[in-house]
Amino acid sequence: MKKKLYICVAAQRLSHDDHKIYRGVVPMSEIHRDKFFEEVNDPRDADIIYLGQFSDGNRQFVRNDFPELDLQDKLFVADIEGDWHNKKIALDLIQNVYLTINNAKTEYAASGGRMFVRPTFSKLLHELATAQRTIEFKPNISKIFGFLGQLDPNGTRLRMAQACEVAKIKHDIVFNDQSYSQQGSGADKVEEYIARMKESTFALCPRGVGRDTIRFFEACAAGRIPVILSSIEIFRSNETDHFWFKMPHDASSAQIALFLREISDLPVADIEARQVAARQYFETLVKEYFQNPTKVFLNWLEKESPRGI
Repeated sequence: MKKKLYICVAAQRLSHDDHKIYRGVVPMSEIHRDKFFEEVNDPRDADIIYLGQFSDGNRQFVRNDFPELDLQDKLFVADIEGDWHNKKIALDLIQNVYLTINNAKTEYAASGGRMFVRPTFSKLLHELATAQRTIEFKPNISKIFGFLGQLDPNGTRLRMAQACEVAKIKHDIVFNDQSYSQQGSGADKVEEYIARMKESTFALCPRGVGRDTIRFFEACAAGRIPVILSSIEIFRSNETDHFWFKMPHDASSAQIALFLREISDLPVADIEARQVAARQYFETLVKEYFQNPTKVFLNWLEKESPRGI
């Protein structure tokens, strides 16, 4: 049975719905709504009230623009996109609205946020998640920590590289002069990126301009163990074994070095098990999401909401 959906007058469309590649990759996208919802004109009749998307590219949340929030006993949903300017989400949104969000900062969860953490996207990730491209999986126990990417303005990636030297671990770190995340299969840098990923045991996944890391998902697709340097929540983390490692991005080089040294000492059996778990996570939970993000989100919402939908 379809749920009744009211879309607020002030709601901004999902920016992804205008993109030829990323159309439909975010919950509540226009191309999936008809499968699950009947739109209504009165918010009092709705099962879900949708506030639209708030991103760095459109206007920020203003409470007075959404009088619908005054209604009692309603489910409110909004999407949060991007964090390039270290945007802070209004507490009113965090505490009263179910958020579909990339870059879910750990402090949002601590503030009572009810967040469905969704992926951020690259062209390669989209190809891998929609079976346009596959990476052959073979366990790798070389204990090499690999990274290919550009430097970030926060200094996280430089500290990471310095930490690898201090820790005296095997590493393969190469810095580009620009981002290649919107290039797909066949591009020289993308093919080099995949080749270096396969040659590593651990995929270093530091934050970039924003806190999120697309590399986490691409590493899982290759069956490599992600080593995250960022304070973020992990997509569907409660549905899988804990195969990754994570440390706050503001850690010092010395702290990161100790962290990496300990990871490097993992027994081979543990390494292989984590690599298999990473690949399984991608093949099941990540690919399922890309097939129909709205369906996965609604299943989550049904469980999270005290009264269901």
